[in-house]
Amino acid sequence: MPTNAKQCDRSLAETEQLNQHYRHLLENIEQGFCLIEMIYDEAGTAINYRFLEANQAFERHTGIRNAVGKTALEAVPDLEAHWIATYAEVARTGAALALEQGSLAMDRLFKLDAVSIDGAG
Repeated sequence: MPTNAKQCDRSLAETEQLNQHYRHLLENIEQGFCLIEMIYDEAGTAINYRFLEANQAFERHTGIRNAVGKTALEAVPDLEAHWIATYAEVARTGAALALEQGSLAMDRLFKLDAVSIDGAG
């Protein structure tokens, strides 16, 4: 096997090991974690978001069960619009945001950090 192929295989194995470490970390932390994608209408206005990943702590803290694949409004039909607007702003600007925000629909107060993994947009 050529050296470049060996290096590529080794790099791939290291990346997979790192992914497993992060997955283990996210599944075992007490903090809720989710990864979402914003959903926009034809005019480019954020109208919802879909859960792509969520750990068990996210389910415990939010009360939302089996969130992955659901939209926010499927999971919480009367969810306040400020949640969509807040996450859309983070996605638009790429600026991280830390806040304490309540939800009457979920009857909970959340302390959260929102970060865009794309940096912006």
